[in-house]
Amino acid sequence: MRASFWVVSLSLFAMGCSGATGPEGPSGPTGPTGSAGPAGPSGSAGPTGVGATGPSGATGATGAPGPSGMQGPAGPTGVAGPAGPQGVPGQNGANGLDGPAGPTGPMGPMGPTGPVGPTGAGAGWALSGGNLYNTNGAPVGIGTNTPQFGLLNIVGSGGSNGQGWTLENDPTSQLGITAYWDTGGYGEMNAYGWAASPPNGLQPFHLDGNPIVLNSGGAKVQVGGDLGVGGTITAAAVASPGIIKQMQQAATMTPYATAPTNGSFAEVPGMTITLTTGNSELLIVGSGMYRVCNGGVGDLRINVDGTPETGEYVNPANASATCYHDSLAITWIMSVNAGSHTVYLDWRNEAGTGTFDQGFNDSRMLNRVLQVFEISQ
Repeated sequence: MRASFWVVSLSLFAMGCSGATGPEGPSGPTGPTGSAGPAGPSGSAGPTGVGATGPSGATGATGAPGPSGMQGPAGPTGVAGPAGPQGVPGQNGANGLDGPAGPTGPMGPMGPTGPVGPTGAGAGWALSGGNLYNTNGAPVGIGTNTPQFGLLNIVGSGGSNGQGWTLENDPTSQLGITAYWDTGGYGEMNAYGWAASPPNGLQPFHLDGNPIVLNSGGAKVQVGGDLGVGGTITAAAVASPGIIKQMQQAATMTPYATAPTNGSFAEVPGMTITLTTGNSELLIVGSGMYRVCNGGVGDLRINVDGTPETGEYVNPANASATCYHDSLAITWIMSVNAGSHTVYLDWRNEAGTGTFDQGFNDSRMLNRVLQVFEISQ
């Protein structure tokens, strides 16, 4: 506290009367620049100055054309002008082709009957319109004055290769019947159809529709040459229950084969036939020389499509013999539907002992054979 007071006293002592101003001392060195103070607020804008307008700049390059605008609507049609004068007629063109002929018109009415002509020279004949007919009921001869075979007897002039007589339907259809002597001296009669002018175009005659019927009990058709049939021959046509359409055979004597002894059937080697048939009957035949030995008992069957149909049993009466040979033949007839069918023989040794076998490859040709015949209408 005393110290403070002391200082104050000094101050009061110094504050005496001011002396004259001394000369200005030299400037002291510039102090470092202080940091910038904060910016002051912006002043209000001054008035806009009015300067003189500068000269115009050079013209710029022409820009690219813009896209075309849409087409405007069509204007109204103008008033038609007056017709021009008619031109000079041109030359006539060439005539066109003739058109097809029109259909034939209907037949006109029949004219009145003409007057009766003079009586002809031939007695026993009369005209009915354009038709000539015989009125006395006696035989008529053409080429002969002594007809003797029925009401019409035609006699040709003889000769060969078509020289004889001919009955022809009309020249257009060229169908008829002819009789003549051939170059070998044999008489021939033919139904024909001409393919060209006769006799060079003699063609076979075709019978269509109803068949030829031979009423006599002993009548028959006898053909000296080949007989060609374009259709189907039925069993009734040949007086039989059917016709053999096909036949197949399997035959072998090798290899030597033995039937199984376990009680089960097995196919006989080489005795299988597969065939395709219609709705038919099958005649099946199996045959061959088979053998049982040492007490064996054989069974042999015909099978069709896996079904047993019939069989045979081989049990020798002479049981003391070591081997017993038996020539077997087994047959069967059955109906089958159209399709593929498999026919085979199967066998077994039912005794369970000994053997049942087949196969003897020697000059005796003791084949085992299976035959199948297809019989149909």
